[in-house]
Amino acid sequence: MYNKRLNAMIMEIVDNQLEELPEAKEVYDSLIARGYSKFDAKSNIGYVLGEHMFKVMKDKEAFDNDAYVKDLRAILDNPKTFKPLNELDAEE
Repeated sequence: MYNKRLNAMIMEIVDNQLEELPEAKEVYDSLIARGYSKFDAKSNIGYVLGEHMFKVMKDKEAFDNDAYVKDLRAILDNPKTFKPLNELDAEE
């Protein structure tokens, strides 16, 4: 299920990470170099971020930055292509 507000929040965090987390920037740049769109590059990072945020909330555990960075790097082995947001809006 698509939630506009949650998606916007995650993408804002991704934008901040691109400036502050070298590993996120490395993955983003690698995806762009492979021909992925900026949207898909950020969405891949946001997807992993969302999974880790959900785990923190569900398990009530601290955020595991090492596991997050490992999963960020794993994106490069199997990047995803996402539906453009305007197509998701049309499904509502």
